[in-house]
Amino acid sequence: MEAATDGFDSLKAKLKRAIASGRQKGVDTSAWEQRLRLLEQAEFVAQETRRLLDTRGWCLWQCAALSGETMALIRDESVKSTPPGYAEYTEEELRKLTQMKKTPWRLVYEAKKLAGARVIQVEIRTDDAV
Repeated sequence: MEAATDGFDSLKAKLKRAIASGRQKGVDTSAWEQRLRLLEQAEFVAQETRRLLDTRGWCLWQCAALSGETMALIRDESVKSTPPGYAEYTEEELRKLTQMKKTPWRLVYEAKKLAGARVIQVEIRTDDAV
């Protein structure tokens, strides 16, 4: 988590410098300011997710990529206390899925929700690689 926080801090610092410099030069910085707010929101979500995974083993995410559907992120398969009715993704499954450039999120989500499927392996072809 510390490395992720360092990345957030570095990017935030760069954006803040760009905003300050742009303002001095009379540039409209509203788009950069919006990006900074989104970055700060993402940082908060990452920190809160880590806290919840560490303390209770799971958290719920509402996912825009899934048209607002809610999924359960769990630390690992040993966590059994998640609320019923949500597709569950382990941290390891998400790591595997995010290696793909074009992840078929809807297909994976439906397979997990309807059949309790698990992501065991992700094959990355050269044209799919990030």
